[in-house]
Amino acid sequence: MDDMEKRLSELDGIRTRDVWDRALDGSRRGDPPSDGGGPDGHSLARRAGVIVVALTVSAAGAGLLFAQFASDERRTQPLDGVATSSSVTIDCREPVSVTPTKVRLDRDGVRMVVENAGPADIVYMRDPEKIERSIGFDIPGETSRQEIRPLSISPGEWLVGCFSTPFSTYEHPVEDYGARLIVEDPEGNWPIIQDEQTCGEPLPAPVETAGREAPLAGPLTGRALLYAWTDDRPGDDVFEISLPNLSIAPILAGPGQAWDATWSPDGSRIAFVGGGLDEDGEIYVTNSDGTGLTQLTDNDATDDLVEWRPGTDELSFRSNRDGPLTLYVMNADGSDQRRLLDFPSADRHEWSPDGSRLAFVGSDGKDDGGGCHEDHELYVMNADGSGLLRLTDDEYYEQDPTWSPDRSQIAFSASNQSDYAWDVFVVNADGTDLRRLTDYPGLDGDPTWSPDGSMIAFSSDRATGPSRTEAQDGTPYVMNADGSGVRHLLNLEAVGLGDRTRAWITDWRTG
Repeated sequence: MDDMEKRLSELDGIRTRDVWDRALDGSRRGDPPSDGGGPDGHSLARRAGVIVVALTVSAAGAGLLFAQFASDERRTQPLDGVATSSSVTIDCREPVSVTPTKVRLDRDGVRMVVENAGPADIVYMRDPEKIERSIGFDIPGETSRQEIRPLSISPGEWLVGCFSTPFSTYEHPVEDYGARLIVEDPEGNWPIIQDEQTCGEPLPAPVETAGREAPLAGPLTGRALLYAWTDDRPGDDVFEISLPNLSIAPILAGPGQAWDATWSPDGSRIAFVGGGLDEDGEIYVTNSDGTGLTQLTDNDATDDLVEWRPGTDELSFRSNRDGPLTLYVMNADGSDQRRLLDFPSADRHEWSPDGSRLAFVGSDGKDDGGGCHEDHELYVMNADGSGLLRLTDDEYYEQDPTWSPDRSQIAFSASNQSDYAWDVFVVNADGTDLRRLTDYPGLDGDPTWSPDGSMIAFSSDRATGPSRTEAQDGTPYVMNADGSGVRHLLNLEAVGLGDRTRAWITDWRTG
């Protein structure tokens, strides 16, 4: 065993986290941020150091996970005098200039080891030709050595840098990245890796109307619930907005932070999830004017993603009280809490407007291997559990299903597992006519139908530009139900919420 292998084998307590894994798992877009979330208002990250990329020959380590990047046709020309290896050491201690290092891509990807992380918190890699293509790795502060999982990247040139906080890739010029990895694939392993990571057939291209200028199909009227949060200002997170004058009033101030707010069918009450971001969520109900706060759940499990079932006085919610996160139901006074469906793992969900059917994101709880995340697909079923129908079967990560008022369609958001882009899709409730409504390299997610079904509100970071980290700062947008006429619905600063970093419409009703 050579020296590098010996040192790697002695590592214990490794706490690496791929930012993408966090985005898909513990901090799904649309959920409250986990600890160490996004940047404060797109502030520039302080440069904590520059990278030295040095040759190592380690092949040690087992059971490390795999991160996928989209394929690229570029190939690197040979560089004279540049060594080649399948592993590199990243040194974040001192700013030094370095010669580009060529790394040979093989079926095991590229192994990276962070040497003496010091004040650096994150290592970012960026494609200099495609600024939106980047990936970040959290590193635990003062740890003297830190191994990062194997990384498979497209052949070509990648910029690498050490930074102290998460940030938007667009905020740092090329000069802020201290080193270059020149990646080659002479044996043609990358196509093989790609084949092994196919999670399903790709979804269709966006509809022709996507982004096209057009007038809105319906009036911007009614009232809506707005959820807005920022890392450093808890409380007052749920607001009621009157359209079209955009008057806004806070209606929930906790406990702690509040999220997943939803009106009761008659609009007289609001159910929501409350608690600090580092605590297990609990479910509460309050009158729509903020009075009569009642806590419905109280346990050590996670209880969240609460929804009212129309036509009843029941609430559905997600919990891991009996194992994997799946869906439960209870009366609106907290009584008769019971498991709703016999499904290995379930996530975001919404009842049809008449309460007869449930749309939900489900997973078989198994990793497909080859870098694919758990199989999150869109399902519908009858309220009694019968008639289970799978609506999607693809390589995207589905979330946020929402029914059209006439029950004929379901809008949802989805992301390709190789980047941070989210788009809005719509599908008929019988699984036919799947359409992609938006085509944007950043965040388009959290769709909500207008009361007349002619428009869809969603959250987007179009105002600031796409971010390829989990810290995506969206504000409300609106478009026609066919994907045309996209426009900004609400400027947070204009309504006094300028310090909020993320906001979206959670419920939209008539006045």
